[in-house]
Amino acid sequence: AIELPAVSGNLLNRFITPYTNRRTDKYGGSLENRMRMLTETIANIKRKVGDDFPLICRISGTDMMPWGLTLEDAKEFAPLIETAGAHAISVFAGWYESRQPKYQMCVPRGAFAYLAEGIKQVVNIPVCTNIRINDPLLAEKVLAEGRADLIAMGRPLIADPDLPNKAKEGRLEDVRFCVACCECFVDIANEQPLRCSVNAMAGREAVCSITATDSPKKVFVIGGGPAGMEAARVAALRGHEVTLFEKKDKLGGQLL
Repeated sequence: AIELPAVSGNLLNRFITPYTNRRTDKYGGSLENRMRMLTETIANIKRKVGDDFPLICRISGTDMMPWGLTLEDAKEFAPLIETAGAHAISVFAGWYESRQPKYQMCVPRGAFAYLAEGIKQVVNIPVCTNIRINDPLLAEKVLAEGRADLIAMGRPLIADPDLPNKAKEGRLEDVRFCVACCECFVDIANEQPLRCSVNAMAGREAVCSITATDSPKKVFVIGGGPAGMEAARVAALRGHEVTLFEKKDKLGGQLL
Protein backbone atom coordinates (compact mmCIF):
# COMPACT_ATOMS: atom_id res chain seq x y z
CA ALA A 1 0.00 0.00 0.00
CA ILE A 2 0.92 3.66 -0.32
CA GLU A 3 0.26 6.19 2.43
CA LEU A 4 0.15 9.71 1.06
CA PRO A 5 0.85 12.20 3.88
CA ALA A 6 -0.94 15.55 3.95
CA VAL A 7 -0.09 16.31 7.58
CA SER A 8 2.34 17.93 10.00
CA GLY A 9 2.86 21.01 7.88
CA ASN A 10 4.23 19.16 4.86
CA LEU A 11 3.70 20.43 1.31
CA LEU A 12 0.25 18.93 0.71
CA ASN A 13 -0.95 20.03 4.16
CA ARG A 14 0.26 23.56 3.45
CA PHE A 15 -1.86 23.67 0.31
CA ILE A 16 -4.99 22.62 2.22
CA THR A 17 -4.73 24.89 5.25
CA PRO A 18 -5.54 28.61 5.03
CA TYR A 19 -2.78 29.15 7.59
CA THR A 20 -0.18 28.93 4.81
CA ASN A 21 -2.08 28.89 1.51
CA ARG A 22 -2.41 32.50 0.38
CA ARG A 23 -2.49 31.69 -3.33
CA THR A 24 -4.88 33.46 -5.69
CA ASP A 25 -4.81 30.94 -8.55
CA LYS A 26 -6.77 27.69 -8.92
CA TYR A 27 -4.81 26.17 -6.01
CA GLY A 28 -5.86 28.78 -3.47
CA GLY A 29 -8.93 30.46 -2.04
CA SER A 30 -11.87 28.09 -1.72
CA LEU A 31 -11.59 24.73 0.02
CA GLU A 32 -12.04 22.93 -3.30
CA ASN A 33 -9.14 24.90 -4.77
CA ARG A 34 -6.92 24.33 -1.74
CA MET A 35 -7.66 20.61 -2.01
CA ARG A 36 -6.81 20.53 -5.71
CA MET A 37 -3.12 19.66 -5.28
CA LEU A 38 -3.99 16.69 -3.06
CA THR A 39 -6.85 15.37 -5.20
CA GLU A 40 -4.76 15.69 -8.37
CA THR A 41 -1.89 13.86 -6.66
CA ILE A 42 -4.23 11.04 -5.64
CA ALA A 43 -5.61 10.79 -9.17
CA ASN A 44 -2.11 10.73 -10.68
CA ILE A 45 -0.93 8.00 -8.30
CA LYS A 46 -3.97 5.89 -9.14
CA ARG A 47 -3.24 6.25 -12.85
CA LYS A 48 0.25 4.89 -12.24
CA VAL A 49 -0.50 2.01 -9.85
CA GLY A 50 -4.06 1.08 -10.77
CA ASP A 51 -7.29 1.17 -8.82
CA ASP A 52 -6.67 -2.14 -7.06
CA PHE A 53 -3.49 -0.92 -5.33
CA PRO A 54 -4.35 0.33 -1.82
CA LEU A 55 -3.92 4.08 -1.40
CA ILE A 56 -4.25 5.59 2.07
CA CYS A 57 -4.31 9.34 2.60
CA ARG A 58 -3.11 10.70 5.95
CA ILE A 59 -4.75 13.98 6.83
CA SER A 60 -4.66 16.47 9.65
CA GLY A 61 -7.80 16.22 11.77
CA THR A 62 -6.70 19.50 13.34
CA ASP A 63 -3.62 21.59 12.62
CA MET A 64 -3.38 22.98 16.16
CA MET A 65 -2.09 26.17 14.56
CA PRO A 66 -3.55 29.71 14.41
CA TRP A 67 -6.05 29.92 11.54
CA GLY A 68 -5.27 26.29 10.77
CA LEU A 69 -7.58 23.44 9.91
CA THR A 70 -10.09 22.25 12.50
CA LEU A 71 -12.01 19.00 12.75
CA GLU A 72 -14.99 20.68 11.12
CA ASP A 73 -12.77 21.65 8.18
CA ALA A 74 -11.45 18.10 7.96
CA LYS A 75 -14.99 16.72 7.94
CA GLU A 76 -15.70 19.01 5.01
CA PHE A 77 -12.72 18.02 2.86
CA ALA A 78 -12.49 14.30 3.76
CA PRO A 79 -15.30 13.37 1.32
CA LEU A 80 -13.26 15.01 -1.47
CA ILE A 81 -10.43 12.58 -0.70
CA GLU A 82 -12.85 9.66 -0.91
CA THR A 83 -14.22 10.96 -4.21
CA ALA A 84 -10.68 11.34 -5.55
CA GLY A 85 -10.20 7.60 -5.05
CA ALA A 86 -8.39 7.03 -1.76
CA HIS A 87 -9.16 3.64 -0.23
CA ALA A 88 -8.76 4.76 3.39
CA ILE A 89 -8.04 7.86 5.46
CA SER A 90 -5.60 8.03 8.37
CA VAL A 91 -6.26 10.91 10.75
CA PHE A 92 -3.34 12.67 12.42
CA ALA A 93 -3.16 15.76 14.62
CA GLY A 94 -1.08 18.89 14.70
CA TRP A 95 2.01 20.28 13.06
CA TYR A 96 5.52 19.76 14.35
CA GLU A 97 5.50 23.48 15.17
CA SER A 98 2.34 23.14 17.28
CA ARG A 99 2.85 24.16 20.88
CA GLN A 100 0.13 21.88 22.16
CA PRO A 101 1.56 18.50 23.23
CA LYS A 102 0.67 15.61 20.92
CA TYR A 103 3.10 12.74 21.45
CA GLN A 104 4.47 13.23 24.96
CA MET A 105 3.83 11.28 28.16
CA CYS A 106 1.48 14.00 29.41
CA VAL A 107 -0.98 13.32 26.58
CA PRO A 108 -3.63 10.76 27.58
CA ARG A 109 -3.50 7.56 25.57
CA GLY A 110 -5.99 7.53 22.73
CA ALA A 111 -6.59 11.26 23.14
CA PHE A 112 -6.98 11.88 19.41
CA ALA A 113 -9.33 9.03 18.52
CA TYR A 114 -12.15 11.59 18.48
CA LEU A 115 -10.71 13.00 15.25
CA ALA A 116 -11.08 9.69 13.41
CA GLU A 117 -14.52 9.29 14.94
CA GLY A 118 -15.52 12.61 13.41
CA ILE A 119 -14.19 11.72 9.96
CA LYS A 120 -16.02 8.37 10.07
CA GLN A 121 -19.27 10.31 10.17
CA VAL A 122 -18.74 11.78 6.70
CA VAL A 123 -17.02 9.07 4.61
CA ASN A 124 -17.72 5.48 3.63
CA ILE A 125 -14.12 4.27 3.41
CA PRO A 126 -12.13 2.91 6.39
CA VAL A 127 -10.74 5.49 8.80
CA CYS A 128 -7.55 4.95 10.80
CA THR A 129 -6.51 6.59 14.07
CA ASN A 130 -3.10 6.85 15.71
CA ILE A 131 -0.98 8.82 18.23
CA ARG A 132 -0.63 7.63 21.84
CA ILE A 133 -2.16 4.21 21.23
CA ASN A 134 0.54 1.86 22.46
CA ASP A 135 -1.58 -0.88 24.03
CA PRO A 136 -3.38 -3.64 22.08
CA LEU A 137 -6.22 -3.55 24.63
CA LEU A 138 -6.73 0.17 24.07
CA ALA A 139 -6.62 -0.39 20.31
CA GLU A 140 -9.31 -3.07 20.59
CA LYS A 141 -11.42 -0.75 22.73
CA VAL A 142 -11.27 2.05 20.16
CA LEU A 143 -12.27 -0.38 17.41
CA ALA A 144 -15.05 -1.96 19.48
CA GLU A 145 -16.52 1.46 20.22
CA GLY A 146 -16.67 2.20 16.49
CA ARG A 147 -14.43 5.23 16.78
CA ALA A 148 -12.11 3.97 14.04
CA ASP A 149 -11.77 1.08 11.61
CA LEU A 150 -7.99 0.74 11.80
CA ILE A 151 -5.23 1.50 14.30
CA ALA A 152 -1.81 2.74 13.21
CA MET A 153 1.24 2.39 15.43
CA GLY A 154 4.67 3.90 14.90
CA ARG A 155 6.65 4.41 18.07
CA PRO A 156 5.13 1.35 19.79
CA LEU A 157 6.70 -0.78 17.04
CA ILE A 158 10.07 0.87 17.58
CA ALA A 159 9.80 -0.07 21.25
CA ASP A 160 8.68 -3.62 20.42
CA PRO A 161 8.67 -4.75 16.77
CA ASP A 162 6.95 -7.99 17.85
CA LEU A 163 3.99 -6.19 19.45
CA PRO A 164 1.45 -7.32 16.79
CA ASN A 165 2.55 -10.95 17.07
CA LYS A 166 2.49 -10.86 20.86
CA ALA A 167 -0.99 -9.33 20.81
CA LYS A 168 -2.22 -11.95 18.35
CA GLU A 169 -0.83 -14.72 20.55
CA GLY A 170 -2.26 -13.22 23.75
CA ARG A 171 1.17 -12.53 25.24
CA LEU A 172 0.45 -9.00 26.42
CA GLU A 173 2.64 -9.43 29.48
CA ASP A 174 5.62 -9.77 27.13
CA VAL A 175 4.98 -6.51 25.29
CA ARG A 176 7.64 -3.83 25.77
CA PHE A 177 5.52 -0.70 25.75
CA CYS A 178 6.46 2.67 24.31
CA VAL A 179 6.65 5.20 27.16
CA ALA A 180 6.25 8.27 24.91
CA CYS A 181 9.63 9.70 25.90
CA CYS A 182 10.12 10.98 22.32
CA GLU A 183 13.81 10.02 22.27
CA CYS A 184 13.28 8.67 18.75
CA PHE A 185 11.87 12.03 17.61
CA VAL A 186 14.84 13.90 19.06
CA ASP A 187 17.32 11.68 17.24
CA ILE A 188 15.56 12.02 13.90
CA ALA A 189 15.20 15.79 14.30
CA ASN A 190 18.94 16.00 14.98
CA GLU A 191 19.68 13.81 11.95
CA GLN A 192 21.12 11.11 14.18
CA PRO A 193 20.57 7.33 14.12
CA LEU A 194 17.30 6.38 15.75
CA ARG A 195 17.38 5.26 19.38
CA CYS A 196 14.74 4.05 21.83
CA SER A 197 14.87 4.32 25.61
CA VAL A 198 13.22 0.92 26.09
CA ASN A 199 14.66 -0.98 23.10
CA ALA A 200 18.44 -0.91 22.99
CA MET A 201 18.44 -2.75 19.63
CA ALA A 202 16.41 -0.07 17.84
CA GLY A 203 18.42 1.45 15.02
CA ARG A 204 21.17 -1.11 15.45
CA GLU A 205 19.50 -4.19 14.03
CA ALA A 206 21.96 -4.42 11.12
CA VAL A 207 25.04 -4.46 13.35
CA CYS A 208 23.75 -6.17 16.48
CA SER A 209 22.30 -9.64 16.64
CA ILE A 210 21.48 -11.97 19.52
CA THR A 211 22.94 -15.37 18.72
CA ALA A 212 23.07 -18.51 20.83
CA THR A 213 26.34 -19.04 22.66
CA ASP A 214 28.48 -22.14 22.15
CA SER A 215 29.62 -22.10 25.78
CA PRO A 216 26.82 -21.33 28.24
CA LYS A 217 27.99 -19.86 31.53
CA LYS A 218 26.57 -18.75 34.84
CA VAL A 219 26.21 -14.99 34.60
CA PHE A 220 25.67 -12.66 37.56
CA VAL A 221 24.31 -9.18 36.80
CA ILE A 222 24.53 -6.60 39.58
CA GLY A 223 21.84 -3.93 39.52
CA GLY A 224 18.25 -4.07 38.33
CA GLY A 225 18.12 -0.78 36.50
CA PRO A 226 17.45 -0.53 32.75
CA ALA A 227 21.04 -1.43 31.80
CA GLY A 228 21.20 -4.36 34.20
CA MET A 229 17.85 -5.75 33.10
CA GLU A 230 18.81 -5.46 29.43
CA ALA A 231 22.14 -7.17 30.05
CA ALA A 232 20.38 -9.99 31.91
CA ARG A 233 17.74 -10.33 29.20
CA VAL A 234 20.24 -10.56 26.36
CA ALA A 235 22.48 -12.98 28.25
CA ALA A 236 19.48 -15.23 28.93
CA LEU A 237 18.41 -15.11 25.28
CA ARG A 238 21.91 -16.19 24.29
CA GLY A 239 21.58 -19.25 26.49
CA HIS A 240 23.44 -18.30 29.66
CA GLU A 241 22.16 -19.09 33.15
CA VAL A 242 21.51 -15.62 34.53
CA THR A 243 21.00 -14.34 38.06
CA LEU A 244 20.06 -10.67 38.48
CA PHE A 245 20.88 -9.02 41.81
CA GLU A 246 19.06 -5.89 42.98
CA LYS A 247 19.33 -4.49 46.52
CA LYS A 248 15.87 -2.91 46.44
CA ASP A 249 12.56 -4.74 46.44
CA LYS A 250 11.68 -3.70 42.88
CA LEU A 251 13.37 -3.37 39.52
CA GLY A 252 13.78 -0.15 37.60
CA GLY A 253 16.74 1.57 39.19
CA GLN A 254 16.83 5.35 39.14
CA LEU A 255 13.92 5.51 36.70
CA LEU A 256 11.56 4.81 39.61
